[in-house]
Amino acid sequence: MAEPRTGVPLTDVQGILPILNRIALFGGLTDAQLYAVFRSLLHTHYSRGEFIFEEGDQPSEIYI
Repeated sequence: MAEPRTGVPLTDVQGILPILNRIALFGGLTDAQLYAVFRSLLHTHYSRGEFIFEEGDQPSEIYI
């Protein structure tokens, strides 16, 4: 199983909320709910070819 990464909190709330709103999973949320989701988002970087997860892993994260 790939190890979870730590990341840095996102700071561009005005740039990110419209993106979240276009994702069907988040599309029906109010602005307050979207902001709550935003506060839990982290930015992280993976190298080309690096595994984020592997078949059979138990999901614990959502990657956008």
